[in-house]
Amino acid sequence: MWPQFVVIFITTIVMSWIDKLKAKLKLSDADRIKVIWSAASAVYWVIFLWGFWSHGPQAFGANAFVYLLLTGGLFVWAMRREGAAPGKDWWWLAPLALIAASFFLYDNPFLKFISFLLLPVLVALFYNFAFLSTVRRSGAPVSSRR
Repeated sequence: MWPQFVVIFITTIVMSWIDKLKAKLKLSDADRIKVIWSAASAVYWVIFLWGFWSHGPQAFGANAFVYLLLTGGLFVWAMRREGAAPGKDWWWLAPLALIAASFFLYDNPFLKFISFLLLPVLVALFYNFAFLSTVRRSGAPVSSRR
């Protein structure tokens, strides 16, 4: 009961902040989606994954899998919005999805720790590679693309 109350309370606060920001900043629909998705992922991390350093890699499990699905969904949405071709730019989703699934499927502390260290590097590498290939296909310079 207590975690549900916290989630509802934090969601209410975040939604009121978003309404205030919307009035001040005049956010577009895409920016609003990014803010909400990022805030939801951050709240999920704080509630379910906070303090994992004191518990070690055994703390990662289904909760890390769900968090990676949330952040992966944000990246997929951003890539679709940028015009990424599913056949050419999305090949990088397979290893990232397998790493995310390994948190849920396996209870090996070594595998979880290595995956935890490797995942941010792979996300940055694959996401930037897919973005640059999309820009290269469009022919627009990187600085003018938004």
